[in-house]
This record gives sequence, structure tokens and C-alpha cells, in this order.
Amino acid sequence: MKEASSDKTIDFSIANNGLLHGLMGRVGLLRPGTAFLVLRVLIMWLITWFPMFMLSIMEGQAIGNAIRVPFLYDLSIHTRFLFVAPLFLMAELVVEPRVRESATEFIDSGIVDETDLPGYRVAFQRTLNSARSIVAELILLGIVIAFAAMGFRKGVSTEVTSWEFVWRGGVTTLTPAGWWFAFVGIPVYQFLVLRWLWMLLVWTSYLWRVSRLNLRLIPAHPDQAGGLGFLGITQTWFAPFVLGLASVNASVLANQILYERATLVSFMPQIILFVGVILLVFLGPLLIFSPKMIIAKRRGLLEYATLASSFVRAFDRRWLKGPEIGEEQLLGNADFSAHADLGATFTNLRGMKIAPIDLNTVLFFLGAALLPMLPLLLLAFTPEQIFGVIKGIFL
Repeated sequence: MKEASSDKTIDFSIANNGLLHGLMGRVGLLRPGTAFLVLRVLIMWLITWFPMFMLSIMEGQAIGNAIRVPFLYDLSIHTRFLFVAPLFLMAELVVEPRVRESATEFIDSGIVDETDLPGYRVAFQRTLNSARSIVAELILLGIVIAFAAMGFRKGVSTEVTSWEFVWRGGVTTLTPAGWWFAFVGIPVYQFLVLRWLWMLLVWTSYLWRVSRLNLRLIPAHPDQAGGLGFLGITQTWFAPFVLGLASVNASVLANQILYERATLVSFMPQIILFVGVILLVFLGPLLIFSPKMIIAKRRGLLEYATLASSFVRAFDRRWLKGPEIGEEQLLGNADFSAHADLGATFTNLRGMKIAPIDLNTVLFFLGAALLPMLPLLLLAFTPEQIFGVIKGIFL
């Protein structure tokens, strides 16, 4: 089993493949070490944020009162390019080892039976083929180009003059910085988002293929997930991507509150929908295992109920209905320990979940989705109002 693991899962990857990875490798940007990670981030800034900054300075639109939204006051731009885009690049270094460990765990834990190793290898190889698909990334690039051609943009209203465009006589005109944003900056950001969604889809397809195998789930496993509890932990490592999306969403809302006099309350349906979609997209893939977990739990309840009935009857005959037993025989007898262990095992079995998702996993994604929204409270309410609410709760 260990040989199968080391041979077949050591190269498992959902990120270190494809067009972008290949290009970065050719120019030497994928070398290990903090220096090369910082270099990748600096290049990202030089391609996206810095040209817009310089062009807005040249046009006199970086700061001041000449326009409604100067470049340095646009929260969504700085959030998207100075924080979120680098976060997406760095998060790959976190997610990759975790999914590789999970792929190995299916074999090392014995969840995938030895007789199903050929099927597992097929699932493994098909996943790698998807991750390495240059065609897939070309399609993503085509989508980004189509968005750019359609002028896909979400931000402040076109009726508000900003560093990106000016509104004169009913006509919107892009500034030089706006042109760079529309045809370089935002396409780069969109490509990173779509690439992450593709990686999530590749990982989900791997889970689906593995779920179709003859898995050896253990209904009474202490993780109360049949031995699949490690998948919930692995899924939480996608939280940096969620944090990035939530940060961009929060910064766009902040712009609308600051410059269009929108209210935070008016965005509540949008925020609730965003959180719901996040939970569905990132926790939904784990529901793939629900049918087999439900079957395993039902089977386990029947099998352990039969075992428990036999044990309890034997225990009853020996200790309650048998010959009188002295105190020395009662103390430290293994039968009582076995009885307690059986009870604990049955408790684990009855508590087995129907998906490898626990409360901590849900809270993790809720935190990543809602944390960037908290600063919006400072825009919607005064510090005195916020303090008054907190005081009312605790005092």
C-alpha cells in the first residue's frame, strides 16, 4: 500500500501545470525560495497596478479634487491588484501540498481497496491530464478576452468621474489609465480568478472519480466521517481564494458607499447571496461522498447493533444472571472496559455525518467570506454607534 502511495500520488497537482505555470517556469520564476516569490509579486504589480498609477499621475488624476474618484482613493483597485492578485499567486503554494496529501491519504489509510488500485490510478491520471490541459487555459484566456471586448466592468457608476473614465455630455471616455485597466489589469485579474475556479473544478472531478470506487469507509471512525474527515480539512485550504473574492467584493461595495451614497443595508441581499454561493461552491464538492457515507452508516448501525446485542447478552449472563462473583473479580475486569469501549464506538457510529463537513469547516468559510465585510461597518455607522451596540450586548 505504501508503495502504491509513493509511486502514484507524489506528483499529484492541480496548480503546477498548464500554460501559465509553463511560461513562469521558462523564465525562471518558479524557483523555490522567498526571493522568487517576492519577485513574482513584484512583476504582478509592475504589470497591473504600477502603470495605472503612473498614467493617473501624468493625467493629474492620482489625487486631488478635480475628479470624484482619484486613483489613490479607489479602494477596489488597490485591493484587487496590491492584495488579492498576489494572494492568488501565493495561495497556490499552500493548496498544492494539501491536495497532494489528501490524494496520498486515500491510499495510505486503506480507504481505496487494493483491488481498486487500477481504478484509482485511472482517476489519478485523468485528473492530471485535466490539470495539464493547455486547451483549458486557452479557453479561459478566450473568456477573458471576450470580457475585455465587451467592456465587462463592475465598479462605481459611469456617471461618476474617476481616474478610469470621465463623464462629459452623456459620453463616457476612458482615460489612459482606464485603458490600461480595461485591457491589461482587469484581464490579468480575471484570468487568475478563472484559473482558480478551474483548479477547484479539477479537484472536484478528482473527488467524484474517487467516490465511484469501492471505498472502504469505517462507520465508527473517530472522525465521524467514515475516515474521510481529512477532506474537510483539505477543503478549508481553499479559503485564501474565498478571502480574495470577498475582499474585492467588499472594496467595490465600499466605493459605492463612499462615492455614490449607497447604504450598507441595501447590499444585505447581495452579501447573503455571496455567502450562500461561496458555501455551495466550496462545500458542495464534499457532498459527492454523501451517498456512500449514508450507506456505510446504515450498514454499520446494523452490524454494530448485532455485535452489541450479542455482547450485552453475554455480559448480562456472566455478570448479572450467573453465579455470584467476588469483589476481587469485579475490580479491573476487562469486560467492563470492553463494555465502555463498545458504547463509545457505537456513539461514534451514531454520530457519523452524511458528508465530510463539520461545523469548523463551515465557520472557516463563513469567516473568510465575511471578514472583509467588517470594515464596511465603519463606513455605514459611526464609531459611537458601533460601541453602543457592543456595550448593549455585554453590559
